[in-house]
Amino acid sequence: MPKSRTNAKILLDLEQDHPIEKRTYLKSHMCSPFRYLLVLVLICVTGCQKDTSRSFVPDNFIIPDSLVAGQLRLKPLTIEYAQKDYDAVMDSRDELRKQFGGSWPEDGFTLEENQEDIREHEQLHEARQSFTYTVLSKDNNRVLGCVYINAVDSSGFDAQVHMWVRRGESILPLKAAVQDWLDQDWPFEQVLYHDT
Repeated sequence: MPKSRTNAKILLDLEQDHPIEKRTYLKSHMCSPFRYLLVLVLICVTGCQKDTSRSFVPDNFIIPDSLVAGQLRLKPLTIEYAQKDYDAVMDSRDELRKQFGGSWPEDGFTLEENQEDIREHEQLHEARQSFTYTVLSKDNNRVLGCVYINAVDSSGFDAQVHMWVRRGESILPLKAAVQDWLDQDWPFEQVLYHDT
């Protein structure tokens, strides 16, 4: 069983009325920001949301399939982008480790592990429980980063967003584009943007 799934099972087995213990376990045992985000999504989907009978977004909401903003293009992260995503992750591993804290991606992180991660993102996207978008150059030739839109268990927020960009790229255009996009095209009133 992959490490992310093992950690998710441990977390989900914790008492649902002990979210602090879940977060403490997360911070002390998760080395990958992807795995941290995945487990955070799993926790929220399985019990931390106020109303677990409702999906993350309204049933009648049509999930945007892309965004074009300046020189950036966002598309749902799918296995189609696995190699380009892997190249961006490995090219930016030092920056990702600093940004998210921890050792992800490990120096030995493989394309196959990345493909497994992407498949899990695809499943959550299809289930409307979490939305992960790859950030592409406008010509689609290069992955420049990633945007994660997740459920949040903090009162006062409808969603939370994490994002990163490839080494040498500025995050400012992406941040501005994503904030405008979520304000205009998504059903959220209050979004928690994590520092990048």
